[in-house]
Amino acid sequence: MKIENRSQHPFLTLLDQHHRAIDKLCWAFARGNEMDYEDLRQDAIVNLWVGWKNYKPLCQSVTWVWRIVLNTCISWQRRNRRYQSINSISYADYSDDSTETYLHQELSELIALLPEKDQQLLALYMDGWKLQEIAQMLSTTETNIQTRIYRIKKQINRLSNE
Repeated sequence: MKIENRSQHPFLTLLDQHHRAIDKLCWAFARGNEMDYEDLRQDAIVNLWVGWKNYKPLCQSVTWVWRIVLNTCISWQRRNRRYQSINSISYADYSDDSTETYLHQELSELIALLPEKDQQLLALYMDGWKLQEIAQMLSTTETNIQTRIYRIKKQINRLSNE
């Protein structure tokens, strides 16, 4: 398909609108490895393009994009699990010795102890997504998401006291 004017194609407009969300999710799954991030991002964009012909705007475009990218990331992770090392997702710059940075580091280490699904849910929640949006992305109810977040917080609190 030849695209005369890139800015007029709706798929490219969709990518422009949601590139930060795509990048953030792929980066979290790649766990800081730039080569893995690039591969994962490329796979996600290819899957978005493949799914584009069947896209029906019954839900918000961000929900559709997140579901495709999240499923791509999970599939990629399953295929590459044996090659990945266990590293925590970096939520702070650790070069500063301030108390706040120490707390960020401790929180990152506690989050790394959680199951991967809980880490992903917590990442969405910490990024400021509304419970309703997260529920749509994960094909579940808002109550379920609220309960899971409550349990994750309780588990983090228990881990911090050990």
